Amino acid sequence: QPDAWNTVTASYRKMRMVWMLNGRQLSDTFGGLLNSGSFHPGLTLPGGKDVEAYFKDFEILEAVQ
Repeated sequence: QPDAWNTVTASYRKMRMVWMLNGRQLSDTFGGLLNSGSFHPGLTLPGGKDVEAYFKDFEILEAVQ
């Protein structure tokens, strides 16, 4: 469905990062770069130079300790 919204979730906890798209796991990364102190998560969109993307409903949650 070309005009449907997709739900992307990135969960980053200590030394683990999990990416989900519409409830399906895309990647699960442990340690390594996550533990280096220089990890900066980002979003890469496929499609070449002519891509149109809209974003809504951002949430940044912090763990309660």
